[in-house]
Amino acid sequence: LNRDGTTISLAKLNTIHGLVTVSVPGKQDEKEEIVCIDTDAGVTLRELQQYAHKQGREVPFSAEIGLSTIGGTAFATTKDSAIGASPVPGMGVGDVGSMIWSLTVVEDTGEL
Repeated sequence: LNRDGTTISLAKLNTIHGLVTVSVPGKQDEKEEIVCIDTDAGVTLRELQQYAHKQGREVPFSAEIGLSTIGGTAFATTKDSAIGASPVPGMGVGDVGSMIWSLTVVEDTGEL
């Protein structure tokens, strides 16, 4: 139950927008480019893995909880979301939250 709080349904926030290239800090202060997948918070880990596979990519963790959403997993450490290191040196422990590059926050008023 949610008493006096805000609950957001992620049911319609389930779009995978595509691949994007991001510049990140590399070795010896050089910039390095990595490819990320731009998704909404309601995309499931299973959908993410399937999309990545079709693009010839691999998500840098192995998710056994395929019905979990990106939004739900990003802010909780599950045994599946903390395998290995982040793809960018010094950027977290390899959990899903360490791999988020940007967020759009929806306020309880519906504003972004």
